[in-house]
Amino acid sequence: MSVTLNPEAPEFLPPEISATIEKGFVTMNKTIRLSNNLPVGGAYKQYQSVTDFDVVAQRFSHNMMFQLNSIFGTELPSFKLKENDFEYNMERLIDANDSILDRIYTNIDCVNKGVEPNRQTDNAVLGPGGYYSPKITKIQMDGRTFTAARNITRPQLFFKDRIDNTSAVWVPKITEKPNNIKPLALEAVYDEHGNHIGFKHPYLVELSNFTPRPEWLAPAGAPTMPPPVEQTKITMVSTEEQLDELLKHLRSVEEIGVDLEHHSYRSYQGFTCLMQMTTYDGDFIVDALACREHLHKLNEVFTNPNILKIFHGSDSDVTWLQKDFGIYLVGMFDTFRAAKVLNMTGKSLAALLKRYCGVDTDKSYQLADWRLRPLTPDMVKYARIDTHYLPYIWRRMRADLLKAASGDHNMLLKAFELSKQVCRTTYNKPVTDEDSHLSLYQSNRPFNAQQMAALRVLYRWRDEEARKLDESTTYLLPNHMLVALAENLPRDVQGVTAVCQPMPPFVKQNLDNIHKMILSCREISLDSRLHVGLVAARLQPPPVEYAVHDVGQHEDEDDEGVTEDAAGSSGLQACHNLIQTTDSLDLTLERPLKSEVRGPAIMQSPWCGRGRMVWNPPGMWRYYGPVPYYGGVRPFLPPYSRHNNYKILGKEEEMRTLKEKEAKILAISKGNKIIQSEILAKLEQIKAQVQMEQNTAASDVAGPSSTLPPPHDHRQTTLNLIKTKIWTNKNRKIDRQSNVTTCQDESDGSRIVSNTTPRQNPTPYNYNNTNYSKFRHQK
Repeated sequence: MSVTLNPEAPEFLPPEISATIEKGFVTMNKTIRLSNNLPVGGAYKQYQSVTDFDVVAQRFSHNMMFQLNSIFGTELPSFKLKENDFEYNMERLIDANDSILDRIYTNIDCVNKGVEPNRQTDNAVLGPGGYYSPKITKIQMDGRTFTAARNITRPQLFFKDRIDNTSAVWVPKITEKPNNIKPLALEAVYDEHGNHIGFKHPYLVELSNFTPRPEWLAPAGAPTMPPPVEQTKITMVSTEEQLDELLKHLRSVEEIGVDLEHHSYRSYQGFTCLMQMTTYDGDFIVDALACREHLHKLNEVFTNPNILKIFHGSDSDVTWLQKDFGIYLVGMFDTFRAAKVLNMTGKSLAALLKRYCGVDTDKSYQLADWRLRPLTPDMVKYARIDTHYLPYIWRRMRADLLKAASGDHNMLLKAFELSKQVCRTTYNKPVTDEDSHLSLYQSNRPFNAQQMAALRVLYRWRDEEARKLDESTTYLLPNHMLVALAENLPRDVQGVTAVCQPMPPFVKQNLDNIHKMILSCREISLDSRLHVGLVAARLQPPPVEYAVHDVGQHEDEDDEGVTEDAAGSSGLQACHNLIQTTDSLDLTLERPLKSEVRGPAIMQSPWCGRGRMVWNPPGMWRYYGPVPYYGGVRPFLPPYSRHNNYKILGKEEEMRTLKEKEAKILAISKGNKIIQSEILAKLEQIKAQVQMEQNTAASDVAGPSSTLPPPHDHRQTTLNLIKTKIWTNKNRKIDRQSNVTTCQDESDGSRIVSNTTPRQNPTPYNYNNTNYSKFRHQK
């Protein structure tokens, strides 16, 4: 029976609750209406200059933060907003609302099914704060199960170390160096141009001196197969105290199987979520998110050369340990490198598990979201299998390596050497240069100048936004969508929406910016040929071609070079004179010129201007760069080559113009900051120029009794200038004989001479010979 249509039916809610709800709705409606009247954007910034308004706004903001923290704090202990941090507060509010709504939906489903809601999952803890467990989703695809979750609070918000996504050089996190031969010293590394590109490996000396222990190289008996995962002890580590207990145990072992689980979809550089280790005492799973700030203690064990660390495919694991925890590896054995030495057909961990242990593994959790807390039982089992059999596989592979080498240690030492080379790698931040967008370009679909410009602009803009938001570029705008936008160049917002389906949240928030950038790229001329291939994009000059008519009056020579025997030193002064007119040309020739003059004079220096002469045996010179300073006469440059050189200069100018246009296009997405800065600089320049002209004019025309006002009073200055001009014109007297202009002041009778240049007497005009008939009206 409907309550609305039956007035005699009892009320669903008690009267006091109905009154409270009605009062709450009225208050909320009034708050929304008043908040809509507040100034926004530029108007708000103008109001902030008023002291009273700014004080009231600060008090209101502080009160709102306090109320929200109080309301959400009762349900979410970890919820806490920060003042004057709008982006952080918005993310926290969205996460809190999603968590509460998910809990409400879960409770409603439980009530409908007659099941009591489970309160245990409501207290899941991640890192320093607690929040409610997100909703898990499983997707079936190609016979595999992919596990993901919605509304996971971003772990980066709880990291105590600041995440630096800028293009600055990454600085190692290591602060102390256990097991050292050489004390800790971060040595900078520079490239050939003197740019700082990184730091040397802190344990480079220790790795160079590392040699495997004799018992690792000696043959042993048949190893014992470990028990199944279900029958093995497991220890979960999520606090500092538990990590200290694990560290005591690791100091007493000789072999450790290690693996990491990483997440990179919702982070620009990614972060380690889980660390699994296996010893004789069982399996250990370390929550790398909760213990992130304490995991550097494991560097004592991981750099101990007497403890063998067993990895499989450790290329990424080595850099992740350095980046997140400042942990380095000394004394590591990689089973993947050993499989390469043995020339195995299957080198993956699944293939090794099947070959040595007879265990089938499901790799569907390889792409799981390892930020999820608490971990599902399937995810825990998958993580344990990655390290549970690694010590056993190491012993079996050691026996196979010794057997393949007929008892010799060569193959086993080679596997250790390859593993040591992996340990020498250092982490570096991802770098984006001018040609990074070409990695998405496919030559089978040629782009014109507009499409290539859109590809570059969107790629650079996406990378900058991903660094600021700490999101992966594929999450913000997937690669296939970026290429489709650059290829189609939609003219309207609806076209952008049609290309990006299903639309990522970031694209939905920045539809206008993407549309404006694409429209700006459409204004680029299609005549540009800078988009054709990688060679044209990098402006490499074409190879020099030779024809019969290009050869001067010289004997035929070998195209591979010029012999040294035919010496001639008379062209030294000629090249010194020639270089003054040809130094501006920057030529890069892939072959020696036909008409080069040979001689010992060329050998005085290998560098010639901005080019160089290189001696390539047997017995020939090869020229790179512009005209040489030394030895020989002016080399002959064919007309076609000269045409190509000037064409290259034109392409460079066109590329420079294109880069300026791209900078202005990127300024659109940044709120026109570049254009605004140019306008402000122009205004300041004009203001300074006007001030200087006013001061100069005031000092030139001011009367004797006038006093100039302060420079900042522009209105008073202008008024005094007008008065001075009127005073000068009123009291000016011109002497026709001497052509001297004087100004007579009525107050004191002073006399000022303004012009003393003598005037020449004009020649009188004879009016008698003038014909006035031409001025008469002709009928």
